[in-house]
Amino acid sequence: NPYRRLNVKVSVKKLINDGNSQYDWYFYFIRIQSVPGTVSYGSSWETADTYASHIVYNPGSHRMLDDYGPTTTNGYTSGSASVSIQLTPNGAGVSFSFSYSYQIPYIKVIDYSDFSFSFAIWQHDFNEAGDPAGAPSDSVYLAKPSFVIRVSEGVCSLVTAHYDVRWGAPVFLWWTYHLISGNIVYLDVC
Repeated sequence: NPYRRLNVKVSVKKLINDGNSQYDWYFYFIRIQSVPGTVSYGSSWETADTYASHIVYNPGSHRMLDDYGPTTTNGYTSGSASVSIQLTPNGAGVSFSFSYSYQIPYIKVIDYSDFSFSFAIWQHDFNEAGDPAGAPSDSVYLAKPSFVIRVSEGVCSLVTAHYDVRWGAPVFLWWTYHLISGNIVYLDVC
């Protein structure tokens, strides 16, 4: 009270590869739900930003980020963010396809992911000071980013995750903000 909460659910699926003994793949489906104080307490606190950070432990020849989505959107939009992951390595004996779109009115997705370091990181920047009543900043909002990790056969998928939310409230002619940082979560799967 009075900011409210950020709920996170993570589903991980191992993609079986019958034809390739070199690699395994893990699909991470993230659901980030923002529930602002305007909904829960009738306060003036709205969602300003949500942050989702996923870092592959000890990336390199044994572990690496293979694919992810969404990527950066062009400003605050009334469109949607698209997640499209296709996995069909040549001769690997595995095929996987995932597509999903979610509405992003008055939200800008900022992609900080990096294949070189195996980071899958997103910020959903809500236009809390410029959106109309009933927009996502003062309503419940659900984002669904996703990513795939490739690991050497028999190696665990080790991912460190961190989720934050920044709340904002109008005060006279400006806005005040409060950041709530979540604990580090280990999304390790073998």
